[in-house]
Amino acid sequence: MIDVSPQSSGWPQRRWLVTVLNVFIVQLGLIFGLSDKTRPRARASAAAPMLRLRAPGSTELLDLMDPTWFALPHRQGFSGPAWMTAPDFPSNKFSWSEELRPLALRTQDLGATFNRFVATNDFAGNWVSCPKGTTTNTPIRIWATT
Repeated sequence: MIDVSPQSSGWPQRRWLVTVLNVFIVQLGLIFGLSDKTRPRARASAAAPMLRLRAPGSTELLDLMDPTWFALPHRQGFSGPAWMTAPDFPSNKFSWSEELRPLALRTQDLGATFNRFVATNDFAGNWVSCPKGTTTNTPIRIWATT
């Protein structure tokens, strides 16, 4: 049997990479080399006929060109008087008929609700400490229900 070394049938990967990069660089050079760098000039506009309405009563015709005529409240719209005039509300201020009487606050009753809560709840239940190996800055206790 004859040992035949397998020969590669194509180019090596490095040669492909160099070829593709060279083609890319040539294309970029052509794009920038052949591009037009001058700024386009603005063309002068040709004189166009203009129509102007100057007759009396022509303002109504011009108002029809307003794009907000039907979308927003307008003075000449179908509900113009309803939208453009605010109704007058009566400004009757309420006047108190007697002097102010502040509510009485007894200082003895300030903590009564909290004291009743503490007295009616059991806080000496089964407490479980944190498992060993946990590092905490403050001791944490978990309430265990049995």
